[in-house]
Parts: sequence; structure tokens; C-alpha cells
Amino acid sequence: MHDEALSFIPTISLPSNAASFAFKRRFIPSDKLSYWYKFDSNMWSAVYKRTYGKYYKFKAGYDSEVRLGWASLWIKYQTLVFFSFSLLSVKSFFTLNPKTEA
Repeated sequence: MHDEALSFIPTISLPSNAASFAFKRRFIPSDKLSYWYKFDSNMWSAVYKRTYGKYYKFKAGYDSEVRLGWASLWIKYQTLVFFSFSLLSVKSFFTLNPKTEA
């Protein structure tokens, strides 16, 4: 079975020989999900993109290396691109090693 909306891209970085891969999937023409994973550091990132007509684009993502989630809205008017950008830190919501007091 061949899926034209699915891309899998393996990568080896030189000279470190660090392996990684990218996975991209277009669900419908306006929705796309991208995922990257680095085997040497176990770091990953994911981005979701959604377009609304010709003039609006919404993007949201998460990067495990900096532990940061983000979202943006792009608005295009003729040849100019205006955008509103906001960051959302997810650090405070997730703790890998919670400390308990005795």
C-alpha cells in the first residue's frame, strides 16, 4: 500500500553519525502533522499546521529539547504577512523527577 500523503525521511548527520528521522502526514489538504526524532539524544518535536482558505494559517507544536509548546496564527493580506505569535511553556505542567519530602 502506497500513501502519497505520508513521508518518512531517515537522516544520518556527518561526522557524528547521529541518526534521526522525520515523519510527515497530510490528512487532508488543509491539515499536516510533522514529527522529528533524534536517536542520539532522545529529543523530539512535533508541529501541527492547519490552513483556512488562502489567508489564514494556524500552527502549534512542542519541542522536547527546550520543553516548550507554542502556537501561532498567520494572517496574509495581499503581499504582506501579518502574524500573531504566542508561546506557552509546558515546563510547569510536567516534571520528570518529582521530589517528595519525608
